[in-house]
Amino acid sequence: GEVKVGILGCPALELDGSTGHLFTAVRGRGSFRLPLFEETGDTQPRALLVSDDAACMVQSFEASHGNHAAQQDVGSEMGIESVIRMDSQAKYAMVASGRASLYLRLSNYKENIWDHAAGSIVVEEA
Repeated sequence: GEVKVGILGCPALELDGSTGHLFTAVRGRGSFRLPLFEETGDTQPRALLVSDDAACMVQSFEASHGNHAAQQDVGSEMGIESVIRMDSQAKYAMVASGRASLYLRLSNYKENIWDHAAGSIVVEEA
């Protein structure tokens, strides 16, 4: 099958001075970000634009979720030295919103598609 729709709820993610964001994507229609908690009345989706300036890598906070050293070696080979460690699918939101340029997960266990499906389409459509 093919992932057609993805939604990421990131209630603790801080971006652009606010905390809590909803990221959505529909194949062929783009990715968007909405505030989760703001009561400004502005609920218009904001199209995500990937930035070329984001020479930063995101990876899992927990070392047991992958091989941090190998991931950082790959990042270094690509000229990326800055690393942000965080858990959850918010890592995909960081890439989709241009805050990071790489999310590499060299897992030491079998992954499940549902762990990455929503995040993958949000990034692809950005």
